[in-house]
Amino acid sequence: MSSMSYPRVHLDESAATKYSRMVEENRLGSGSYGDVYRCQHLSTGEVYAIKRLRERSDATFGLSSDKYLEIVVFGELKHENIVRCQDIFFDRGRLCFALEFCPHSLGDIIDSGHYLSLADRKTICTQLLRGLAYLHANHISHFDLKPENVLVRVENGRSLFKITDFGLSLITGRFQGPSILFTGKDFRWSPPYRPPEVFGGVTEVGPTSDLWSIGLVFLELIVRKTVIQADEAHIPNKIADLIGAKPDRTDPNIKSWAGRYPLSEDYEPPGISYFKQCVNDYHISPEEEEFIGLFLQYDPAKRISAEDALSHPFLKDAVLTENVLERDRFERNLRPLARTIFSHEDITLDSQDL
Repeated sequence: MSSMSYPRVHLDESAATKYSRMVEENRLGSGSYGDVYRCQHLSTGEVYAIKRLRERSDATFGLSSDKYLEIVVFGELKHENIVRCQDIFFDRGRLCFALEFCPHSLGDIIDSGHYLSLADRKTICTQLLRGLAYLHANHISHFDLKPENVLVRVENGRSLFKITDFGLSLITGRFQGPSILFTGKDFRWSPPYRPPEVFGGVTEVGPTSDLWSIGLVFLELIVRKTVIQADEAHIPNKIADLIGAKPDRTDPNIKSWAGRYPLSEDYEPPGISYFKQCVNDYHISPEEEEFIGLFLQYDPAKRISAEDALSHPFLKDAVLTENVLERDRFERNLRPLARTIFSHEDITLDSQDL
């Protein structure tokens, strides 16, 4: 494991001068959160991804509550399966995070059609569960786990998968019960990864809600596509298709929300669940089927915790030194247009970044 140091938090713009300018040609992506730029540390030459945030209208003292939380996460938590933050500073009045540069995301790998072997999947599952268990042990729930929020880089010949984007995270689990916060059906989560209890209108969420999302990610490693594909209004139907049943209104653990779960009026579950269909179509072993199924439960209390999942027999022979992004094997499975993800990085990045 590479040595890690805690990020320095600068409440002024002094640290911005340590990095190359955030200019349009170096922009890696944009979203409702702001922009990400590929920048170089002027003294060390190391490449970073600088996340420069847009400020919301509800901000207080220049920072909204979710930005405070993101500072807490990046400032206090250190784990090799969490994206490392080098600096936190302001640039032209906007909050910036200088994050370790990871050339690819798990979403890139899935979208490329790259085949992930059983050994690959065990490596990825183990690393993501280690990162998630670390977050949950430190009372942080991510609330937006999806392949695009898992970055990957190769260090010392091994692939490291790292959870990122804590803009929707919250502190949970400090007290008995799931949490003490209010949520609603439009609160946090990208819709395809939103857990069923949130669609049912629960008022309390916590670490168990992350476990639904990570279970979907694990299934996507096999099927290589988004498991829940529907417009937002029909996602509850797709979740029921996946499980093969409606939420049980008589189950004491979920009856508080099962009656409010917004299925279409004429919905009837399929004869065989979509999960079981995937098991048959992709020849998923009974052990891996059981492992993934432990996450995809209506009842949050029945979902296996990240910590317990690390001890599941499916992961007993996981090899953490596996290089999932081994160059020839990865590139061979890319669709022609997807080969461009290797373009300028091959020329401008140091070998440790590839």
